[in-house]
Amino acid sequence: DTKINDMAFATMTRETSEHYTGIFINIIMAMIVGVTVVLLVIFLIVAGHSITTELEIDYKDLGILKSQGATSSLIRKVYIAEYIVSQLIGCIIGFAVSIPCERLLSDVFFGMTGMLPERNFPVVEGILLSVGHFVITGIYIFFITRRVVKTTPVKAITSGHNDFYFDSRYNARITKRGLGFTLGL
Repeated sequence: DTKINDMAFATMTRETSEHYTGIFINIIMAMIVGVTVVLLVIFLIVAGHSITTELEIDYKDLGILKSQGATSSLIRKVYIAEYIVSQLIGCIIGFAVSIPCERLLSDVFFGMTGMLPERNFPVVEGILLSVGHFVITGIYIFFITRRVVKTTPVKAITSGHNDFYFDSRYNARITKRGLGFTLGL
């Protein structure tokens, strides 16, 4: 025994050394996660505004679609599918770009810390985060498009005014036989 540890002011284990060396990497990763969360919130705000504006512009068209038999759930599913497909394309492009970026950043951090990187892309984690992002977006768009349920063909034709109903003076039924007569009542 050389008793070097007894003569030292403090000693560091391998785990402690890796922890202190990896602090910079952890800070950079926390910043990337923070920027990602901020971008997700911005995306949801912009998507919500875009959808509500589109619903207002296409109010009559939605009424026409409903008069032709389209259900509220079908219309909502179309909006959800539109945004999910665009996110899927973005995820595929993001995965393709992130692989070379991961290699480049691993080389940079190796030069700074001296720790050999694993050089693997976390595919499972990326897919799970993407699916979570799709679920959050789908729920948010489903919530935003709840106005579609209240849209009726008559409201759409009258530009959002209340529904009106035809009623005869004597509250007689309007029938197919003798239509002219029953409408006149």
